[in-house]
Amino acid sequence: MTVKARERLPTCKKLILEPDSSSRSMHALLKLMTAVCLIALTAVLLILVRPFGVAEAWWASGAAVLLVVFRLIGPKAAIQAVGKGTDVYLVYLFLAGMMTISELARREGVFDWLAQHAVRAAKGSMSRLFVLVYGSGILVTVLLSNDATAVVLTPAVLAAVRAAEAEPLPYLFICAFIANAASFVLPISNPANLVVYNGHMPSLPDWLRTFGLPSVASIAATFLVLRWMARELLRGQVKQETSINELSAAAKLTLWSIGVLAAALLTASTLKRDLGLPAFVCGLAAVLGVTVRDRRAVGDVARHISWSVLPLVAGLCHRGSGECDGRAGGRRDTAEEFARPAGDPERRFWDCASFEPDE
Repeated sequence: MTVKARERLPTCKKLILEPDSSSRSMHALLKLMTAVCLIALTAVLLILVRPFGVAEAWWASGAAVLLVVFRLIGPKAAIQAVGKGTDVYLVYLFLAGMMTISELARREGVFDWLAQHAVRAAKGSMSRLFVLVYGSGILVTVLLSNDATAVVLTPAVLAAVRAAEAEPLPYLFICAFIANAASFVLPISNPANLVVYNGHMPSLPDWLRTFGLPSVASIAATFLVLRWMARELLRGQVKQETSINELSAAAKLTLWSIGVLAAALLTASTLKRDLGLPAFVCGLAAVLGVTVRDRRAVGDVARHISWSVLPLVAGLCHRGSGECDGRAGGRRDTAEEFARPAGDPERRFWDCASFEPDE
């Protein structure tokens, strides 16, 4: 134990054994932290269960409102938390762009075309089909996010394997699990990556150095486990004569747009630029380009996008602000606290709260 730590030890023992204003402050902070955690956990449970069929966004937004009503965070902090989505890392624009181009790809049959090609390339082997669907899941997750794999690719895979008269369960498991296993390959592979880094997204080289090998390990381990679990279901052959839908001009334009989107986002990530605006511009340009040929495209895409995701993210950002708010004890300005006089109760409290004997 260092000399400084030994000097602080008696003060900390006295503070713990003799309740005073600073210990009461600690109890108050613990109560606030407990309240915030209860609201957050309740909201997560309601989001997962969705009682009465109420959408997830309403539960997340309701939790955010409760944090303000019970004064666990101030109105100013709440507004700043919601505003961070556009002002700092533009996660709302990123989500809107990715959802737009994913829905456009679904509408134009790009995912169906991909799944049908996987079935054709399998040449009747269920094991080969397993590998090809797994590779398709990786590709979609890496370039279009895990949401596209879970929500859009899954129905296309299901339709393709049913047409091939194959057991669908192993391939549905692929879509469910690869959406998580490959979600850290690139910053764009999971919209939550943008939220976690809170406007401080690492550059692409730094990202790959940090998450490259873990992502490869995650993908490989998931493949091995799923393949072993499905070993009995993957015996036999699948129907080889399956039809493949021809891509329309709009579908080809959508496919090219996905490539442009991936290139734009990778370039922005490499240069440590914001990802929201490029994603939104590419998604909007793709829809407008298809609308030139089919005027119903923009309306169809707008109707089928799950816009409730945006208020859901706003509510989660709001709740996150409450969980990290200084009044709830989650984060303090260390410089401000330690600038207080040594005998000040608040200084003493934070001095002991940060006490770490090094022995």
